Amino acid sequence: MKIQNVFLVTAVSGMMTLCSCGKEVINENSMERNSRLTVLTRSDGEGSEAAIALPVRLYVFNEEGDCIGTQVREAAETPIEMELPKGTYDVVAVGGADEDRLQLPSQENAEMTSVISLKQGQTFGDLMTAHSNITLASESNNTLSLIMERKVCQIVSVAIHNVPENAEEVSVSISPLYESILLNGSYHGENGTSTFPLKKQDGTNTWKEDSSDLFLLPSVGNATISVSIGDTTYSYDCNAEIASNYKISIEGMYTGPSSITLSGTITGTSWAGEESIRFNFNEEGSETVPSSRSGDL
Repeated sequence: MKIQNVFLVTAVSGMMTLCSCGKEVINENSMERNSRLTVLTRSDGEGSEAAIALPVRLYVFNEEGDCIGTQVREAAETPIEMELPKGTYDVVAVGGADEDRLQLPSQENAEMTSVISLKQGQTFGDLMTAHSNITLASESNNTLSLIMERKVCQIVSVAIHNVPENAEEVSVSISPLYESILLNGSYHGENGTSTFPLKKQDGTNTWKEDSSDLFLLPSVGNATISVSIGDTTYSYDCNAEIASNYKISIEGMYTGPSSITLSGTITGTSWAGEESIRFNFNEEGSETVPSSRSGDL
C-alpha cells in the first residue's frame, strides 16, 4: 500500500511539473517578438530649420516602465526599426545625443525620469527630444512619427563695447537656468548659471564672444543678465524668460566711469520666432526699455 502511495505522489508531481512547464512555454510564446515598429523622426520647422540634431538615440519602455530596447541613428534619412512583442510602449527619442558631451542612461538603468546631464567640463550642443506611445498588435507592422522639440536656445554673439582700456577681464552671465533635462523631455534643476568669458578685439575697446556652438537650457522664469568688468558686476533683471528654440544676441555699451551705465539688447532670430529685450542698468538699479517678441513661425 505504501508503495502504491509513493507511485501516486510521483505521478501527481509529474503531472504538476508538466502543467508548470506548459504554462512557461505559453508565456514565452506570448512574448514573441513578432511585431515590427518603425520610428521616423522629423522637425516641425522648414528648410534648414527642419534639420534634426544627430545622433538620435531611441529608448523603448514597456507598460511596467522597463527599458526593453535602445537604438542609435547616425543619419537623418535612416528610420529606426525594432522587433517587439505585442503590447503598449512609451517611445522616447533624444536628438543630439552626443556621448562626448552628455551623460546618457544605458538600457539597463534607463527610466522615463532619468537625468541627461553634462559631462565634466562640457557644454550643451543642439538638443532635441520627443515622446509618444503606441500599442502593437501581434504580427503587425507599425510606423510611429516623432516630432522632435528643441530644448535649448543658441547664443550666437555676446559683445560689450567701449570697455575701459585697463580692463583685464570681461564676462557675461545668464541665470537662473535649468540645469539638465529628463529622458521624458522635462527640465530638471533650477539653479544653473552660464558665463561667457569675452575676448578683447584687436585695436578696439570691444570685448566679444562669437560662436555658433553656445547652447543653453532656457531660463527659469525671467532671466538675470550680469556683466562683469574686472571686479565690478552689473546686473539686469529681464522682464521675460530666455526661451528654448530661440537664437540670442547680447550686446551692451559701457558709457563711462561717472555714471557707469550699460545699455544693450537681446534679440532672438527665427527658430521659433523673433524676440527683442532691451535694457539699461547702472550702479543705482536697472530700467526696462519696451521689449517685443514675434509670434511663432
